[in-house]
Amino acid sequence: MRLAGAIAIITGGGGGIGAATGALFCQHGAKVLLVDHNAQALETTRSAILDANRDAEIDVLAGDVTRFEDAGRAVARVCQAFGG
Repeated sequence: MRLAGAIAIITGGGGGIGAATGALFCQHGAKVLLVDHNAQALETTRSAILDANRDAEIDVLAGDVTRFEDAGRAVARVCQAFGG
């Protein structure tokens, strides 16, 4: 549990490297918010991570972090979901 107590926002979390990073971080105990513009891909990724690790603390947010408003929503969401 090398990342126990850590909180991460991972962009591009709907697939590829972002999804793999989210799964690895959860496996090592981090609380993870995955962000991607594809809401359906995010839900698929979250389900796969939870299937592999029922104790994973994971949330998702559909958005584009290149937009200031969406980046702010991501920070607000992680604070609300994980307290930091």
